[in-house]
Amino acid sequence: MKRRFALLLFVLMLVAICSSCAAEIPEIMPEYSPSLSDEAIDLAGKTYIMAMEASYEGRGRNLGYIPDTDFGDMAAERVKNVETAYNCKIEFVYENSMQERAYRSAVGGVYLYDFVQSPSFGLLSYMRANAFEDLSGLTNIDVFDQSKWGNRYSLVSTMYNGGIFAVQAAALPLRVVDSEFFILYINEDHIAENLSTDPRDYYENAEWNWDTFERCLEAFAYTNSANQYIYSFFSGFGPFARDLGLSNGTEVVSRNSDGEMEIGYFSDAALEAYNKAFEWFNGALADNVLDYWQTDRFIAGDSVMYYGNTNQVLGGNTNTISYNVENYGVVPLPTGPNAKNIYDNKMTYSSASLSIAIPITAQDSEISALLIDKIYEPFEGFETKESILDYLVRNYFHDERDAKVILEQTQGDHMRYHVHMEMSGMFDGMMDAGIVPALAGSKDAIYKNAEKSAFPAYATLFENEGNFHD
Repeated sequence: MKRRFALLLFVLMLVAICSSCAAEIPEIMPEYSPSLSDEAIDLAGKTYIMAMEASYEGRGRNLGYIPDTDFGDMAAERVKNVETAYNCKIEFVYENSMQERAYRSAVGGVYLYDFVQSPSFGLLSYMRANAFEDLSGLTNIDVFDQSKWGNRYSLVSTMYNGGIFAVQAAALPLRVVDSEFFILYINEDHIAENLSTDPRDYYENAEWNWDTFERCLEAFAYTNSANQYIYSFFSGFGPFARDLGLSNGTEVVSRNSDGEMEIGYFSDAALEAYNKAFEWFNGALADNVLDYWQTDRFIAGDSVMYYGNTNQVLGGNTNTISYNVENYGVVPLPTGPNAKNIYDNKMTYSSASLSIAIPITAQDSEISALLIDKIYEPFEGFETKESILDYLVRNYFHDERDAKVILEQTQGDHMRYHVHMEMSGMFDGMMDAGIVPALAGSKDAIYKNAEKSAFPAYATLFENEGNFHD
């Protein structure tokens, strides 16, 4: 390990000498061995810099938590304790376009940060350029611990060509839950006024399928007591159809019997789901359903159900559903006839919102890994699923069933990585071009793009499947 760092330091020093804009690389101090016990590591007062994406996190947050809140105070205390334990200083900087700055400095051989936290959306280009460390090769962090660093499916956006280049703070309360995936929101006041069956009852009784969902689409549209027309359902057609296909027994990427990579969006089961979605949006129920993917009208009470992002509950912003809808519930999408079981629903995400990576120009990647490992230990009193469930019920939801659904989706095998930039055009065109023409017109291009991104990511998952543990 030391030989590796010595070689890297030598190369970086050459780059610094030859480049007029390159900053001097700090000396790697102190000497240490990964085999040392925690108590034996003394970092001699050295400063390590963690960069946070300001446009996403907001300036001044504590590990992503709002200051002067329960978790914000716990996060601040955690950082102080780690600084004391290892005799170091951890400095937080909040940068717009931070990930790009980290990338450019790393490929230019310039030290800026020891670790970075940002959405994984732009990580693909930087993984290709070897700007960040492959964390699976480091001693001081176990990237395969799903309880601490995220479910393996939620980490696929951080994988490339056998490497895992970022982790998520899954052991801290709610840090993965507000990642960028979808859930079905329900206005419970509308359900009560309309005297309809709550989708949560269907889900709880293992009856949440396409038939019961269609019953809801038929029953929920009504004119309320204020003479306002209420739609059954709002959703952008693309993300809804895409996830409905996955919840009908298919996958984003899989291997066929010959070992070749296949995209499940073109399977018969997926086509069945797209046609069903198209029927709901354009057939007899078209007056009840609206192709609308914005949150404001659901908050205004214009629909009973809405398929939207989970950060509308836990994102910590005041313009979200949790702050503005008096009584809401959540369920996943209904499963189709080809699903493995009634709870085999899946939803796509294109970015793991809080991904933690180490630039290759960090002062010492093993020290960075050590500090990350200690900073993101579970908070005292929130080590178990039950403790987090209790917190969610007390602070975010009106019904324990909703909190359970949120945790089930993140801690189970429900999330699937969807390369948004390369695969979304097909779904966006389905409403106008039709299902089959949109599929046929996009297949070659999507497969070509997948060779560069989705396939290397999912191949890494398949290669490491047996290494992940809880």
